Amino acid sequence: MKNFVMILVAFSAIALSYVLVSVNPLFLMVKEIYSGDVEVLINPNSNPHTFQLSPSSMKKVKRADILIVFGGGFEEWLSKIRGVKICKLSDVLGKAPEINPHVWLDPIYVQAMAVNLESCLEDTYPKESEEMRKNLIVFLKKLSEEERSIATDLSKYDRPLLELRPALYHFVKRFLSSDYITLTGQSQPSLSPRKLKEILKICKREHIKVILIEKNSSEKIAYPVIKACSLKTVKVDVLGTDVENFEELLERVKISVEEALR
Repeated sequence: MKNFVMILVAFSAIALSYVLVSVNPLFLMVKEIYSGDVEVLINPNSNPHTFQLSPSSMKKVKRADILIVFGGGFEEWLSKIRGVKICKLSDVLGKAPEINPHVWLDPIYVQAMAVNLESCLEDTYPKESEEMRKNLIVFLKKLSEEERSIATDLSKYDRPLLELRPALYHFVKRFLSSDYITLTGQSQPSLSPRKLKEILKICKREHIKVILIEKNSSEKIAYPVIKACSLKTVKVDVLGTDVENFEELLERVKISVEEALR
């Protein structure tokens, strides 16, 4: 009986061993490198910008071997976490996250963060370092191939891209040379009358017919522009809520952008 209890305790300890990530794109990144258990703190169908720590989510944080986050202000609740090993991937990107926190949509940035990620995981799970280093090399190669593929596919477009919020900032900066227009900014959640007038003028002048809106986001703010310019709405899934790997996340974003630019 005593041996059974000891085995049960040991099994429970193993079962509770996991990597915790803040959002789904990080889950996809970690699974490219690490083969163990990975859990996501914020439901992929929730808005990570409005997430608040609850007692149950705090327990999940405390049980994790390591918490993987983007940092750079993306996880506003991070200052409330104490006594937990944390890896901030975007620390290697300079001021890019401060300009716009959606850094995972630039595959060049992801390559730098992946190296940082592997280092954090290796420090946490040293026995698996050899396998993770091999997986990192494969992941970096796939990112390079995906970056070249997206660049080729989008090089033929020179139309302005219209988005509700600037989630695609880094993606556009990497792959498009045309104008990038958003109805609201990082620190400007509403659409002012002056901004509305400006957007309507641009839409008519540039013959813009599509507006990109993040999946699970409300279209309410965009209604005046959608109606006045007869815009079609295209959803863009920047969190990769229904993809199998990180390359597919980038590919799906590219497809949404192409639909908006045709």
